[in-house]
Amino acid sequence: MVSGMMIQRTDLRGFTLIEILVAIVIISLLLTTVFGVFSSVSGTQQRLEREAGEYHLARVLLDRIGRELRGVYLSDNRQTLFSAANEGGRPTLTFTTTTDTPYGDTRAGLAIVRYRLEGAVSEAETGLTLLRGERQLFSEHEEFAREHRLTDTLRKFELRYYDRGRWDTEWPAEKRALPQLVEVTLTLGGAAAETIFRTAFELPATRRSP
Repeated sequence: MVSGMMIQRTDLRGFTLIEILVAIVIISLLLTTVFGVFSSVSGTQQRLEREAGEYHLARVLLDRIGRELRGVYLSDNRQTLFSAANEGGRPTLTFTTTTDTPYGDTRAGLAIVRYRLEGAVSEAETGLTLLRGERQLFSEHEEFAREHRLTDTLRKFELRYYDRGRWDTEWPAEKRALPQLVEVTLTLGGAAAETIFRTAFELPATRRSP
């Protein structure tokens, strides 16, 4: 008796078109999700770096302006002054200070510092330049020969002066007096994501005698 063996055959077949399309859709969804996560992380990193740069710039500028304002000096000597103007949204602040300045002459001890804004002031403007000039109080030249750029990325630069319950944007030199507070506002960034830094500095209670 001859026994026979039954051989079971398994049909081998490839993927159907529908299966391939489903796989492509799933892979595309996964890639889209992964790309979205990486894009979000990259965008967050860029935003944090931009904000860190803005905070650092604002801190440096406000520290410098505040340090020089706290050393403001106004006496009966007409060469000392504290004067602020605002023409077309471009504030200018000029004052005498005892604070050591980068280009100061230690023999003189007093310097006249001027902050002014340069550039077109408009809602769309994002690149205003803040300039700082300096000259010695008893110098023969009255021009601010030492003027340099502090930053050219300002969106706004605003100054206000408080005295006796009132805020003003100008302070005539003819007053021969100091305001109680000087408020400085820096606006950085674009129109869609601007960052505002504002602080007020207290000045000496009275102008000093020579």
